[in-house]
Amino acid sequence: MRFDQLALGAFFKRWGFLTPPEIPADPQRDAAFKALWSQAEAGQILDYPLPYPKFWFTCWLTANHPVLLHGSNRGGLEELTPRQQTNFSGKQVEGVFGTSDGIWPLFFAAINYQNPKFSATRNGCFTIGTDKFYCFNISEEAFEGEVWTPGWVYILPAEGFVSQDPGGLWQDEWVCPHPVRPLAVLSVSAEDFPFKAEVVGFTQGEGVLQTWRKYGRRRANAVQSD
Repeated sequence: MRFDQLALGAFFKRWGFLTPPEIPADPQRDAAFKALWSQAEAGQILDYPLPYPKFWFTCWLTANHPVLLHGSNRGGLEELTPRQQTNFSGKQVEGVFGTSDGIWPLFFAAINYQNPKFSATRNGCFTIGTDKFYCFNISEEAFEGEVWTPGWVYILPAEGFVSQDPGGLWQDEWVCPHPVRPLAVLSVSAEDFPFKAEVVGFTQGEGVLQTWRKYGRRRANAVQSD
């Protein structure tokens, strides 16, 4: 592992960033996931009758198939169209965004962007060598409104997407400059997002680095206040 990766990973651990929940090996479960995916119809909502957490399925899917995931509050999209957005490095990019991580898109699907108190989010999925770290922050005022909403995870073909982190340092963010038709769609709720309790508020006006450094402490304070 490169020195810059080692240093960044050390900071993330120190700042209390999250790591993926352990998913136990289970050939029977994986066979059930395989059977479910074989029934997927282009653009249709997957019927998910299985007893396993949905993020187990999305993690299995990205690990075993050439797909990316896109989380959204909006359902019924037959095609995802490119739009102007800012990628993680702050560059303006026009495209459809996706990720190869099985957990991160559930945040985008379930966080309520229609909440009138919601103004911003600072979140990330960082891959450092073989390690992975997450943080989930939203504007602190958003907690005065409805934070969560039912949402959708669009399962997209990976072909045509370009990594926004070509140096391979951290961010699991991909963009396609062309419209993308989903292979299938999975309905989700806040309860499907394994880090629901780890979403904390940040103060408007503080720098990104300050938000990162305070993440673990804010998570601990949130637990104590409960």
